[in-house]
Amino acid sequence: MVGYGDVLRVPEFRALFGGHSLTIAGKTMQQLALASLVFAVTRSPLLSAVAFLAGLLPQAIVALTVMSLADRLPPRAALTVWEAVRAVTLCGLASDALPVRAVLLAILLLGAGDAVAVAVRQAVLADVLGRDQYVPGRALLNIVVGVMQILGFAAGGVLVTSAGVSGALLAAALAALGAAGVSWFGLRPRPSRGPAAGAVRAAVRATWAGNRTLFADRRTRGLLLAHWLPNGLVVGAEALYVPYAGNTAGALFVAAGAGMLLGDVVVGRLTPELRGRLILPLSLLLAVPYLTFFVIPPGPGALAAVAVASFGFGSTLGVQERLVLAMPERLCGQGLGLAMSGMMTTQAVAASLTGAVAEITSTGTAMALAGAGSLLLTFALVAHVGPRWRARDRARKVESTVNYSRKSGVGIGEKTSDITEEIDGSVRCRRVLALVVSVFTALRQMTMMRHSNQLPVLVELLQEFRSAEWQRAEGYVLGRLRAEHDPEIGCSALPDEARIAINKVVGYFSGFGYFVYRGMAEESLVVPLIGYRASRAWDALEPFILREREIRGSDDKYANMYEDLVWRVRGHMPLDTSYGLRPHALTPAPEQGRLTKWLRKLWIPFRGAGDPRGMSGGA
Repeated sequence: MVGYGDVLRVPEFRALFGGHSLTIAGKTMQQLALASLVFAVTRSPLLSAVAFLAGLLPQAIVALTVMSLADRLPPRAALTVWEAVRAVTLCGLASDALPVRAVLLAILLLGAGDAVAVAVRQAVLADVLGRDQYVPGRALLNIVVGVMQILGFAAGGVLVTSAGVSGALLAAALAALGAAGVSWFGLRPRPSRGPAAGAVRAAVRATWAGNRTLFADRRTRGLLLAHWLPNGLVVGAEALYVPYAGNTAGALFVAAGAGMLLGDVVVGRLTPELRGRLILPLSLLLAVPYLTFFVIPPGPGALAAVAVASFGFGSTLGVQERLVLAMPERLCGQGLGLAMSGMMTTQAVAASLTGAVAEITSTGTAMALAGAGSLLLTFALVAHVGPRWRARDRARKVESTVNYSRKSGVGIGEKTSDITEEIDGSVRCRRVLALVVSVFTALRQMTMMRHSNQLPVLVELLQEFRSAEWQRAEGYVLGRLRAEHDPEIGCSALPDEARIAINKVVGYFSGFGYFVYRGMAEESLVVPLIGYRASRAWDALEPFILREREIRGSDDKYANMYEDLVWRVRGHMPLDTSYGLRPHALTPAPEQGRLTKWLRKLWIPFRGAGDPRGMSGGA
């Protein structure tokens, strides 16, 4: 069995490995920086998701038009020149002088070139390693994707926080320049796999002819769909991490990268037979954990679900292995490029769809629906991802078996056994699907029951909030406390009026904080409701609370539940988008022209007393 060490001993593979590492690190910093920029400007989960994966949108157009360039360009020159172009473009984006539309357009253009560059790199990988070493080599490239995503998102988060979006984009440009240098000095010059690139029309014709050949074969077509669709929807859910988790989105990206890294390490070391049998279980693992986002808020549970699900990305190794075996060798570069471009396009489309769903519902619901869609698509493609890889249609197989038995009368037992095994597999898949639907329904019912149990507690606390006594206490804390008293005396030594007001406000918000901390009340219900007022009151009370803790001693955690609540609030600003709230807003009435005013004068006498707004049309 070929190991990772055997692959790493190939000098050109080490150059591909290094260039690929720098490219992925730069792209992750670029994605995080631009998604953060667009979300900060627009406050739209849809535009944020589109910015995160906008570079993937042109992949389908490139795959359908000029993807044959992957077999028609000299690999070393193509990779070097393109990385240099990426570096220059990222420097332009770092200037921070472009509007949001121009930024999205630049990302789209970068994505178009990336599609061909990825296909060129895949073709060179197949040339350098051969088919026997391709899967271990591809596994190592997948592994480095996980590592570089972790490092890239971590570095990108630090740079966005400390140096701003421009600093992160400049770092991505440096990574692109490094990848260009590694490609030029590490790869040997080699001719193109096909005819030299000529007119655009010839490249388009060659691309269409190759795509027709690939899609005409049922085996290749099914494997391409299996490579595109299930994990594409899951990546669409990942595109909502920023609006879902706010400032803690980087932790979710790191968890996803770590899970994918572990999956590629483990699956890449398996034998081809075992790797093929695990495609279906890993595809299910990729989707099922995202169903929990119907009920879990941002936090440790979400991190665990993302890490476990991302382990399932290891299924793509088995699909790619089957794809290499099924494709004609002369179309290897175009076929692998089509597989990668189609997957990235699906991811971009899925990100747009999940972003649109999040605008209507909530980010958690949209992510869970993406997981459910991935699960259903996996079952639909079970013939290509299942342990018994079959290319023929079952009806044809039944017909051929019956005809064969009528003619010869022998061998029917073995063929019938194969059919029975496939039918049993289909029945098992339907049973698993029924189980998933049942679990989903149970989770929704549990959520509804928990909300109904929380409602009396919230109603009682909100009744106190509306009381005149509490309103006076909050007004005193916000308007008079800091002006009339020195925080150095703490809380207990204050006069009665001030002390009672503090105890009332702190006790009120501490009660909410305790219910959220213990899971007795849903964070997504409580924090958007009172979060802004809790945070505002904390600013006035913080020096008094900290001094009171010093007076009482180090073991005393006075108002710690209140502090925990404020921490949750400030970690999810703005609250409406972080918790998926989309309240409707009234648009200002347009200024009325002369004709409109004249028509209103004619219409008013006929409206009578039935108009609840009166003759002015006001509130």
